[in-house]
Amino acid sequence: MSPRPSPWMGSKIQSLRYGMISKRLTINVVIGLCYIIFLLLLNAALEPDTAAHVFSESGPFEVLSFILWYLLAVTLVLVVRPLNRFVVFMAFLSFIAGCRELDMHNRFTQESISRISFYLNPDIFWLERLSATALVLALAGIATYCLYHFGKWLYDHPDILHPLGQITLLGIVMVPVTKILDRLPAYLSGFFGIAVSSEAADVMNALEEGLEMLLPILFLQALLMLPRNKPQPHRLGSRLYRVA
Repeated sequence: MSPRPSPWMGSKIQSLRYGMISKRLTINVVIGLCYIIFLLLLNAALEPDTAAHVFSESGPFEVLSFILWYLLAVTLVLVVRPLNRFVVFMAFLSFIAGCRELDMHNRFTQESISRISFYLNPDIFWLERLSATALVLALAGIATYCLYHFGKWLYDHPDILHPLGQITLLGIVMVPVTKILDRLPAYLSGFFGIAVSSEAADVMNALEEGLEMLLPILFLQALLMLPRNKPQPHRLGSRLYRVA
């Protein structure tokens, strides 16, 4: 009698039906590349002052970003069942991401709490720095919790080959990409003494603001791909949202 395949291998073989690169991921990547070209052309076509406003912290891309993050938070709470700790944490992180787009991370402190210099500045009251540190550590803990359970879901059920897993992972990978684009001119100048021209800085800013708006769209897309019926242990995505 031949040995029975393990559950992991069964899920692996079943997920191979979707191929290593799903059609949905391919479409998203192609649209994303076209969108990047659009951002570059838009930045080049606009007058410098107009482009600075369009891609500013109060421009249309920024406004749409926080609206989409809040929409994602509300959708998670209203659509996903059961409403467990994982779902609540994901909704909370989406809400915080929307708040960041509104510059809430530097509205109540002397400097942005996302900058290391804020915590090393002795001129800032120690209680303010301590409170910000506690908040950042709490957010980091929640984000680590969500990433851990997402990684565990991929490990237990290798649905990375499924469009849902691929689109979610694409959104996760794009998060540090946008942060690198945001801070790259300052890092090049501060650590390597490389001065970035104003034109190059404008291009990076246009890409950063434009790509940031795509993040909640990708996560919303993955959310809408979840099964609509009552979650079952063998159904795609069910274990992820059944975290206690």
